[in-house]
Amino acid sequence: MVTAAISQVSGDELTKGSPTNFQNALKGKVSGVQIMSESGAPGAGSTVRIRGVGTINNSNPLYLVDGMPVDDINNINPSDIESVEVLKDAASAAIYGTRGANGVVLVTTKKGSVQKPVLTYEVSYGWQSSTKKLDYMNAAQYQMMVNEMNKNEGKELKFPNFDINNPSTYPTTETDWQDELLNNHALVYNHKVSLSGGTDRGIYYASFGYLNQNGVVASENSYYKRYNARFNNTYTVMEDKNRFWLPKVTFGSNISYSHTESMGIGNNSDVSGVLTSMALTPPNEPIYQTDPEQLKIYDQLYAGYVKDADGRAYNIINYMREMGNPLAVRDVSNNTLNTANNFNANLNLEATLLRDLNSVPM
Repeated sequence: MVTAAISQVSGDELTKGSPTNFQNALKGKVSGVQIMSESGAPGAGSTVRIRGVGTINNSNPLYLVDGMPVDDINNINPSDIESVEVLKDAASAAIYGTRGANGVVLVTTKKGSVQKPVLTYEVSYGWQSSTKKLDYMNAAQYQMMVNEMNKNEGKELKFPNFDINNPSTYPTTETDWQDELLNNHALVYNHKVSLSGGTDRGIYYASFGYLNQNGVVASENSYYKRYNARFNNTYTVMEDKNRFWLPKVTFGSNISYSHTESMGIGNNSDVSGVLTSMALTPPNEPIYQTDPEQLKIYDQLYAGYVKDADGRAYNIINYMREMGNPLAVRDVSNNTLNTANNFNANLNLEATLLRDLNSVPM
């Protein structure tokens, strides 16, 4: 009888909603397990805590995939998973030693079965968008507030010709920086092909998957791609039930490979970053600088100033200090491509030495 705290999730439950990674697939499905996204970047991982923080400096659980420990669980395609067991207390995780102190997550991948070959193709297609835009001031409201601020501080008005009651004095430039950076149709699609089957001599399962997720913010510079390949089989090398010595020998393999590519908008803080610049850039500032005289000044003072793919110069907003034009920040500061390759292989040979020598369940 099992009395320890163990939770199990089936593969069908994991794939509901077409999650992009394993940790997202597990959210809300296991009691006592907290899963919090580390960021909103495409392909971003999550912080997983089983019954709270258990160890100083590292409170991550131990992940075992088909009995093998792995460091990055998100390299696995969720649709390749048959079931997940979460061991949540010390009694159930004791056999894994100190590495299991923060809980253990056991992942069992899909296997073949004795049947004719079955070819399966799975596809999911959708898009992501921001649920809500922040309600910022428009250009006229911004100029009114800046004038009032300067007046209260005894300074000269920054926009002396502006009159809130006279629309003819309103600024001619009205830039919604959120519209310029947010993509309300950020595509995410997932393809998977698998082949499984087997005979009395052996079973096999093979799959290949491809995931592409674009970012909601600055989609041109924010995306995540993952390629997955997996193969496992169990083959009976020799079997003779009449033999007393070495009546059966089986060979098994479990091989997986993943390649990931990710590009994000980088870290965002109170003094830098695309999102901060988007929030603080005034709406009366244009995206591009088109004044020939100003462009001459750019050539003299700002050698190598940022241009877009069409050669248009991004407007430089001098009084913003550390803040920059959000589109320029997007193009020059947050375009590092990160790639990773993971290969895992587990080969095993099992032999029955004596016909009547069997293991006894404990």
